[in-house]
Amino acid sequence: MAAGGSFDLSNVTLASPVNGTTVALPCTFQWAPRAALPSDRDVLNIYDPHGDLDWYGDPPGPTGSYTLMALPPGVTAGSECRWCVAVLAPDGGEGFSWTHAVTFSGASSDGIPARRVQNGDEERGTRHLP
Repeated sequence: MAAGGSFDLSNVTLASPVNGTTVALPCTFQWAPRAALPSDRDVLNIYDPHGDLDWYGDPPGPTGSYTLMALPPGVTAGSECRWCVAVLAPDGGEGFSWTHAVTFSGASSDGIPARRVQNGDEERGTRHLP
């Protein structure tokens, strides 16, 4: 049996944009970080549950917000995506918050660097950061 780190399962609460919202850019994504674990790093994740898009914002940190200035590569204005927060623990543990649907209005991608994951399009939990 392989040894593994522990990972607190308390959830990150997504604040805005709320589920099902259409937003214009720039857009600030906000969430409540896990206060009991200030050493965790939070990373905004925008993905398409039915396609190949899986983008992570940089830099990760315990900030509780991320302002997206332009659409990530592969995002088309008017198409619905999902957003969530990937949580990275110092011991290598990782997890994902629940997700919210978001649609971006009237903007186009300008080539923000993307990082892809290799498996799955689940809406919670089993995807792995590169």
